Amino acid sequence: MNDPTSLDQQLGYRDTLPLSWVPLATPPPPEQLQQLQENNLRVLAVVAALEERHSPRGENDERVEQELERIHQKLDMLLVLFGQFLRRMDPSAPPRPVRLTSAGLSWEGGSALEGYGLLSVMLHPCMPEPFTWPARATNAGAVGEARFEPLGEALEAALEKHVFLHHRRSVAVSRPPAARSA
Repeated sequence: MNDPTSLDQQLGYRDTLPLSWVPLATPPPPEQLQQLQENNLRVLAVVAALEERHSPRGENDERVEQELERIHQKLDMLLVLFGQFLRRMDPSAPPRPVRLTSAGLSWEGGSALEGYGLLSVMLHPCMPEPFTWPARATNAGAVGEARFEPLGEALEAALEKHVFLHHRRSVAVSRPPAARSA
């Protein structure tokens, strides 16, 4: 995970996400890292479930799928509103443009983050709990990077899957309409 290449050279995606940083003098104890890992696995699983969409399987299933999609959209709306309400209660993590990879994240402008600390990023507007992990932050002019400390195998795989799916969606959205249907 401690890849010396730039985060911009790694598979990732751009988004505007609430981000917070808590400087740390020493690494968290193993018990806290274990708890963070369990929380982050749960966060990534819930985000994956929130973002999952099923496509119709057949003509008979199409009406049922349409009704389920309508219900799903209403639940999404409620969850987004609830998430917005919770974030208003804690404005300490302002949204900022970032590029997230499985190794860390980078950002342009804004406040400078330096040294070692606990990085928290809200991955989905419906999720009231952030992805939180120790990281080392550096700033080079207007660009900053925070590299995650080594993740456990399961957490690394879950984060890689999250990043890959978002990267794939961003590529699909950026392609011209004719190329999408081909």
